[in-house]
Amino acid sequence: MGIEVVYCYSMSLENLISPSSIAVFGASNREGSVGNAVITNIILGKFTGKVFPINPSSDTVLGLKCYKNIFDIKCEIDLAVIVTPRILYLR
Repeated sequence: MGIEVVYCYSMSLENLISPSSIAVFGASNREGSVGNAVITNIILGKFTGKVFPINPSSDTVLGLKCYKNIFDIKCEIDLAVIVTPRILYLR
């Protein structure tokens, strides 16, 4: 049974270390915002996987199609980065 747990964690770490898709909650076109910096760094870092900006207020972010929520994305997400204001989670 312990071997199964180690294997499960190993799979999870692989997605974290080497994801093939990344969703960025709070992605933004607004220069100076954390959401803009994260998307910019992913693009400039030459990430070769799929990038899914998520922001209900935008149609595109830095030229990438932007999704209103994660349920609009029809493929598997390996890694999610959340860069939204804390207040959104307190309501």
